[in-house]
Amino acid sequence: MKNIPLTPERSGGLCIPSSSLVKADLIVSTTNALGSKVIRTGTSSSVSHAMLYIGEGMVIEAVFSTGVRHVPLSSAFVDASLAVSYRRVDLSDGDRDAIVHFAKTKVGKGYDASGALGAGVARNPIACGASGVLVCLGAKLGLASNDDRFFCSELIFSAFAAANRPITKQRPSTSV
Repeated sequence: MKNIPLTPERSGGLCIPSSSLVKADLIVSTTNALGSKVIRTGTSSSVSHAMLYIGEGMVIEAVFSTGVRHVPLSSAFVDASLAVSYRRVDLSDGDRDAIVHFAKTKVGKGYDASGALGAGVARNPIACGASGVLVCLGAKLGLASNDDRFFCSELIFSAFAAANRPITKQRPSTSV
């Protein structure tokens, strides 16, 4: 697997091996591709993608070309120039299982392009969750208009909310 940092050193973090990830860890990443640059510009963020680690070297992510998919971490990182992992420290094993279960039920669903566009335009601030929780996706979050389509951070937001462990204090908007 390509050796890219999982935590940016310039922010005081530590580089960790992918073997240190645990179920329900959030991973945000970016590439040098034009699409990534457009997303970062539209969201005023340094990252352009979010995915959920589900264990055993696998992630669930929503991508424009295929929708929600279950892939090896190495495949998700093919073009990544940076990947940053975040872990909710207040989750029980049951919470982690519920978050992963929700995401697994969405594999095969379509990509929510209009929601992603709305999230970028809305430019809502991210409200970090409960105290002691390290949660900042770096991308604007939104809500699914239905359960059939998701953009990347919307999928993660929905998985945590479905497990009654939301990652924001208020529901972000995707309205333009």
